[in-house]
Amino acid sequence: MKSKLVCGIDPGPVESTAVAFNRITYEIVAQHSSRNLELLAWLDTTTCNALAVETVRSYGRIVGDDVFLTCEWAGRFIQWGLDHNVDTAGVTRR
Repeated sequence: MKSKLVCGIDPGPVESTAVAFNRITYEIVAQHSSRNLELLAWLDTTTCNALAVETVRSYGRIVGDDVFLTCEWAGRFIQWGLDHNVDTAGVTRR
């Protein structure tokens, strides 16, 4: 992603957190934590031209409902980026 303003989202089953990072100045210029539907509305107010969303990998572990809800929300945030012609990527932890 070679965009000026990158939004990163750490999704959760009910609430998520996003930050907007300026790649030129290396500063976090905005942060927002809220219920997921409110975070989607907040994204509409940003000028992010790139989006990174943490995605879930279970690596064979047993997971519960919260993990599946988090996966659904990660997909909704990724879909928001695609719908808004934003350079979008899913990112996993290692």
